[in-house]
Amino acid sequence: MKKRISKILAVIALVAAVIAGIAYMYLLSLKPVYSGEQQLQGLAKTVDVYFDDYGIPHIFAESEEDAYFALGYVKARERLFQMELIRRIAGGRLSEFAGRETLKTDVFFRALGLEEYAAASAEKYMSGNDLPYQRAAQAYVDGINQYIETGSTPIEFTILGIPKTPFTMKDLYLVSSFTAFGFTWAFRTDPTVEFIARNYGAAYLQDLQLDWMPGAQKIPVHKPDDDRLAAGMAKAAGEIMNNLPVPVWLGSNSWVIGPRHTASGKVILANDTHMLFSQPSPWYEAHLEYPGFNHYGFYLAGFPFAMVGNNQYCAIGMTMFPGDDMDFFRETLNPENPSQVLANGEWQALELREETIRIDGHPDTTFQVRSTPRGPIISDAFEAISKIESQPVSQWWTMRKILNQGLEAAYKMNHAASIDEVREAVSLIHAPGINVMYGDRDNNIAWWAVSRLLKRPENVNSKVILDGKDQQMDPLGFYEFRENPSAENPPQGFVFSANNQPDSIDGRLYPGYYAPENRAQRIVEYLSSGKKWDVATVQDMQLDVVSTVYADVAAEIITSIETEAVVAKSPNHQKAADLLKNWNGDHQLEDIAPTIYYRMLFQILNTAMGDELGDERLRTYMFTHLIKKSFPKLIKNSTSPWWDDVETADRAENRREILANCFDATILDLEDELGKDISEWKWGRVHTLEHPHMLGKVKPLDRIFNVGKFSVVGGDETINPATFMLSDECAFSVAAGPSMRMIIDFADLENSVSVNVTGQSGNFLSPHYGDQAELFNNGLYRKRITNRQAIMDSAPNKLVLIPE
Repeated sequence: MKKRISKILAVIALVAAVIAGIAYMYLLSLKPVYSGEQQLQGLAKTVDVYFDDYGIPHIFAESEEDAYFALGYVKARERLFQMELIRRIAGGRLSEFAGRETLKTDVFFRALGLEEYAAASAEKYMSGNDLPYQRAAQAYVDGINQYIETGSTPIEFTILGIPKTPFTMKDLYLVSSFTAFGFTWAFRTDPTVEFIARNYGAAYLQDLQLDWMPGAQKIPVHKPDDDRLAAGMAKAAGEIMNNLPVPVWLGSNSWVIGPRHTASGKVILANDTHMLFSQPSPWYEAHLEYPGFNHYGFYLAGFPFAMVGNNQYCAIGMTMFPGDDMDFFRETLNPENPSQVLANGEWQALELREETIRIDGHPDTTFQVRSTPRGPIISDAFEAISKIESQPVSQWWTMRKILNQGLEAAYKMNHAASIDEVREAVSLIHAPGINVMYGDRDNNIAWWAVSRLLKRPENVNSKVILDGKDQQMDPLGFYEFRENPSAENPPQGFVFSANNQPDSIDGRLYPGYYAPENRAQRIVEYLSSGKKWDVATVQDMQLDVVSTVYADVAAEIITSIETEAVVAKSPNHQKAADLLKNWNGDHQLEDIAPTIYYRMLFQILNTAMGDELGDERLRTYMFTHLIKKSFPKLIKNSTSPWWDDVETADRAENRREILANCFDATILDLEDELGKDISEWKWGRVHTLEHPHMLGKVKPLDRIFNVGKFSVVGGDETINPATFMLSDECAFSVAAGPSMRMIIDFADLENSVSVNVTGQSGNFLSPHYGDQAELFNNGLYRKRITNRQAIMDSAPNKLVLIPE
């Protein structure tokens, strides 16, 4: 009997070993190969791809088409699942594999009509093959499809049951359309402003910084002297944006330092783009060289041309320009014919489009998208709007009004050899709003606010839902690009952008959803200091985590309540008050003041505004630039109506009372959650970062696919930000921050540096899946090598792509 059991166990062990071996061999087959030879159908000549220590490809080809074919191929090996997610999100096709969980997201994107728009843009601008950007983009798509046809299937496709299907030109435009959607803040902000205006009136809006605050740091405009330029919805949308499995933009920093302020007398450009964190990183680095072209850049998944980077002549950085390019209109349907809408003073037929969404495990769902001359009736996609607005609400969006020339613009930016060529290229971009930062080897520096800016009637408040019956509310057209805010070689010797309000050129400030001045003010302090900058000191500036604005807010709170008994209630109360009053705004791992400050800030905002807004609306509002611009003003205003609790009709609460109570509650909560020893309330203990993969939401897959957790420095709106949602828990989980850092030095391009937030690869088996995360968190950088011989001498791996 024992022998029989032993034999059975031996057989079971053998079978398990065989299964494990098969699984191991299967996983090995999915691992990217970085050396050897690979025959590919579609190449004209051999392409050499050198992979450096961090898996970044240096592609050397004999023609432009072969270079972009190779780029598409090697990028698909590392990022095919990410590419697939982006085109499915933008096209409203997540439910085909994710089921009903993503149905609201799909309905939202179908209502936006991004797929229809991408198809029309591709038809107009990619139907031919005569122009260089068309041939390069087609070669890139061919490279992706060569991998789809002959390469291994990413494990995410197998787990989720996603079929591999070829990429098309339309998909490239879906990628750029999705990027434009990520730049829109109107969905998050306007419904809350509308709610406050309707329910509480103008007095409550006065403490919301809807426009520029006098005295706040603006981006200065400088026009050249010559004539070269003369030729419920909020909650629903917030949930969709925050839960997307790929990142959207939230902001960015960039500055370009002219020769007068650098140690070398040459231009230095710095850029760090801010996005919601996810895994893999949003950026894929690559270096391309072929006769007449040598470029190193950061690429978005599924897009053929670098968004930021440098060639041998010029460098380009980018930040979000959050100008207001979207309006919402309360429409009037014909009571006798609901398929007509009042437009331009007459009844006009609605445009009707039927959409069918396939849902994994469930029957298909079909719905109708109704569109007015202004745009789609977006309220059809959201119960949150229909619950507060009985009339249909349409969306007017700049992006949908003009077809997309982004591919041509990006190609020309990558290949530019003068400031004039870059200016002409960026003028083609109509959406999303981008601050393009520029520097070159001839010591030119520039900044352009890029997009087609709307002309609106002066009486229009673009932050609320407008009355569609009033034709005077409609946009009047667009400004010419030459009228956009910009600066070329300005007298201060530097240009910068931190998503803040640009100055005007005609006496008017363009409305938008601009970031508070915190980062911009700090950047200007640095660049105006008289220092002679080099790469090392610019690195220190990029890594700065001091917020003097928040230090002032903390001191204001304590000064307002220091005569209250609560400050002396216990030793911890006294220590906390001293820490906050003397805090310099730093956010290091060992600091204690940030832990107290942000927990107290939540208590204050929740107490002051929660009774008016409610929990869900307040949560959405807390992740907008509007609240970040508004709360310093609110906290200083002792007469604000927000301090009164609308639920207590028999008494009126005041600022001092609320601040004192919130300070007390903060200390008691922290003692309960972190212990009585205040020295243990360190920022690094509660401020952590994990980069989530879509599959990492399910345990134990988080241990396989997610990258992190890490304790990280930084805070909200510091130059080096680490943004989180304020809440009633003492866990400040970082949701967004820099997704890359780049510094380009025109004194010696080989002295330029960059770093990716996690790693180059999207394949969890690759050694480059997360090998830059610790580097990034520790404020370290890598050399950006573009010299061919240096690359050949140092690269550990060489992959030779051979025509089949």
